[in-house]
Amino acid sequence: MNAILLYLLEVNIIVTVVYLAYRLLLSRDTHFQWRRAFMLAGVTVAVVFPLVDFGVTAEKVGGRVAYVGPALQVVHGAVSNVVDNVAIDVQSLLVALYVSVAAVLLLYLVVRVVSVFALVSRYDDMTVADRKLFVMPGNSGAFSFFGFIFVSEGFIDDDNVISHEAVHVDQLHSVDVLMSEFLSILCWFNPVAWLLRGEMRDNLEYIADSRVMTRDNRRQYQMSLLAMTDNQAIAKFYNNFNVSSLKKRIKIISVH
Repeated sequence: MNAILLYLLEVNIIVTVVYLAYRLLLSRDTHFQWRRAFMLAGVTVAVVFPLVDFGVTAEKVGGRVAYVGPALQVVHGAVSNVVDNVAIDVQSLLVALYVSVAAVLLLYLVVRVVSVFALVSRYDDMTVADRKLFVMPGNSGAFSFFGFIFVSEGFIDDDNVISHEAVHVDQLHSVDVLMSEFLSILCWFNPVAWLLRGEMRDNLEYIADSRVMTRDNRRQYQMSLLAMTDNQAIAKFYNNFNVSSLKKRIKIISVH
């Protein structure tokens, strides 16, 4: 089998096992940091483990008949060559298809990352509670990417929103985001990889919610979440306050 196809097969097997283990063992657990660690470790193992060479080589079991007669041997050799060539062509076609789609997705990711840095030079910044914020016009919401926090004018006075994004920044949640994006690119044909990507993104929101929300501000925090529902997410690729699974988040906040 083609080396790339073999690697992808092994990666997707591990990804599937990781996702199933997560769903069975941790999906209902409220220790969100443990969930984060498990998924990060799982993605790392899935990508790296198939590349490790343990020095074990497989040997062919059995072999072709040593002597089957001159005429039959010629026919057998010709048929074998045709089958081998067809198999190689099919594998080459699959690899070309995989690389083409992955390249497009990777390019799209690069464009989105570059767009963040473009926003840094586009919008004015201000300091709120020792946090440097880039202020955007309108009421489109808020999001963060590594050390950058972007907040629209309509939410600049909402401490919950700023505190939420600050958690993403302080805990380097953008690392998880990029890893989940790379996983979905590497395994773009596997629905399980996209499901795991979604779980990783949602869990980051649970972590930020649990760090910001207290008994005293629970009601206010829920109102901040609901206030975001009428606004279009600026960039779902980044850590953004109004990311998906809003109903789940409100439910978790209510019982946390």
